[in-house]
Amino acid sequence: MSHIGTTEHIRNGITFPEFALRCACMFLRDTSVVKGGPLGVHIPKFETTAYHRNELMQAKATRKMLKGLSSRARLKWAAREAGKAFRAEQSEYEKSVERIRKLRSKYVNMLTKTKAWEPPAQHIRLKEIMLEQIQKDMKDDLNAGDPPKQSTAKQFLSWEMAKLKRDIVYHSKELKMERSVTADTNQWIGDLTKSLVVFQKNGRGASAH
Repeated sequence: MSHIGTTEHIRNGITFPEFALRCACMFLRDTSVVKGGPLGVHIPKFETTAYHRNELMQAKATRKMLKGLSSRARLKWAAREAGKAFRAEQSEYEKSVERIRKLRSKYVNMLTKTKAWEPPAQHIRLKEIMLEQIQKDMKDDLNAGDPPKQSTAKQFLSWEMAKLKRDIVYHSKELKMERSVTADTNQWIGDLTKSLVVFQKNGRGASAH
């Protein structure tokens, strides 16, 4: 468990319930239930995040919308969306090509200088390693891949329906899991709080002096 500065709190007369709750905050943070935020003696009730819930709602809404259209209207929608996707991919590809063009110039410049270097005998192997590294980096970094291709409306619609199906399955599963973890965490916190209340009522949780 991460450091929570217990020495100072105990010295200042922290109660046992406060100490337990501070430790609980850090425990939950270390187990990735709590992300950041100041530590205190109050643990709020946790709720599921909006991400999977929103993505699931969006996927279901899009699939419902498409199924409600006529075949002709679906293809018209797919053609429009395929065009948008292609233009976005083309823009990213052109940016990648330009980035590679500038990077290639830097690599070639360094490669030329490395080849021209005449090292002492004991550094010949170093030069070889430098050349190997540059050539490897050039091979890895100077490849923009194939340019994007415009898909047909039928292709895009088929891909989109398959993607929506996958998204619904994935986000449903993740949301269910997140809800389970959240419920378990809140139960854990509730049981802890009840235990500390009983401990306090029995007069065993007073401040440490």
